[in-house]
Amino acid sequence: MKHLGSGFVELQATLRQKRIERGITLSELARRLNTSKSTLSAWEKGLAEPRSRGLVRWASALGVEVRVEIAA
Repeated sequence: MKHLGSGFVELQATLRQKRIERGITLSELARRLNTSKSTLSAWEKGLAEPRSRGLVRWASALGVEVRVEIAA
């Protein structure tokens, strides 16, 4: 698995903060993303990294724009 890099640490903190600001629980967001609460929690804590599609869906659900660059 390719790591998302150091920018992911800042992004995960931003996404967690946006979720909390909007009053969305982990359970609610996990349901919206069709993933488990434990997976989403691991993403927020940096214990796991989502694939690029999951990252874009996660950010989009919270109104955060991300660009995923794929290096050749």
